[in-house]
Amino acid sequence: MNDQYGQYGQYGPPQGRPPQPHTMPPQYGPPPGQPFHGRQTQQMPGPYSYHQPAPPMPAPRNGLGLAALICGGIGCLFGFVAIGFVIAGPLAIVAIALGITGMSRARKGVATNGGVATIGMILGIFAATASIWGAQHVFTAVNDTQRRIDCIASADTEDEMLACAK
Repeated sequence: MNDQYGQYGQYGPPQGRPPQPHTMPPQYGPPPGQPFHGRQTQQMPGPYSYHQPAPPMPAPRNGLGLAALICGGIGCLFGFVAIGFVIAGPLAIVAIALGITGMSRARKGVATNGGVATIGMILGIFAATASIWGAQHVFTAVNDTQRRIDCIASADTEDEMLACAK
């Protein structure tokens, strides 16, 4: 479009209707401190504004895997203490159950810590083993002590009492 032909080019304004004023406000607006006196128009939304943004992803639900890891670790520690099997046994059961549930959530994509849940379940199995081992040693020690006490109580001589201690 050349300036010599004006606003409508070399053929002039369209026939049959008068020229229309621009409907868009000036691009940069009036100078600072002066009001705008042109035609006020409502701006059209941008090309992407009519679409709603994608909803945010829900936060991963990693609590069960972490709880399995904590219960399994504490259960392992208590399993090797003399009377700790009382605490280690229930913790082991909880750790195994939480670990299996946490691994299931990770497979479904709800959680992101499948490895932590697996380790928690394995520690729960170790805690159960340690709990059984601890219970066996405690019950064996109590049984041996009771047997010695009964032997000493039934002994008549000092030699029989010394034989009970072996």
